[in-house]
Amino acid sequence: AHILQIRSGDYHDGGTLAFAVPLVVGRGGVAVSGRPRPTTPPVASGSSIGRPRPAPAELVAAGKRVARQAVAALVDSDSAALARLGGGGPPSIRPLPTGWRAIGVGPAEVSGSPDLLTAQVPVKARPPVGPTSYIVPVRVHLLAGRQGLIVRHIDAGGPG
Repeated sequence: AHILQIRSGDYHDGGTLAFAVPLVVGRGGVAVSGRPRPTTPPVASGSSIGRPRPAPAELVAAGKRVARQAVAALVDSDSAALARLGGGGPPSIRPLPTGWRAIGVGPAEVSGSPDLLTAQVPVKARPPVGPTSYIVPVRVHLLAGRQGLIVRHIDAGGPG
């Protein structure tokens, strides 16, 4: 749920509140099996997921490959791969929310300018409690350099 606060007639962003709702699947369909409980939102409050601007065609394939490799390295806690993809040093990282664990990495979408590309990589992840999984969009900021694309920042929505 997105919370909007009204003060003096103006709307202000109050952040995002998430609830896990336990469900059970039966012959008659799906039903709620317990009380909803608060949980960490799978996407950082204040971030938006919009339609990305197309990137230059010559950088799209490389950007998709590098961004997916960076997210896979993040999920696997592979510091050597992160340093390599960061051009010799690890990129700045905002991991998944505390307690969430990744169970799959999808294909990247790339947008941006020739100098700075942004990729969005879907990660299938589970919260700290329960068997339900969610798709968490992970943003990867890439910088085009003389030796190819360098990963500058990975944002998976957790504590920064």
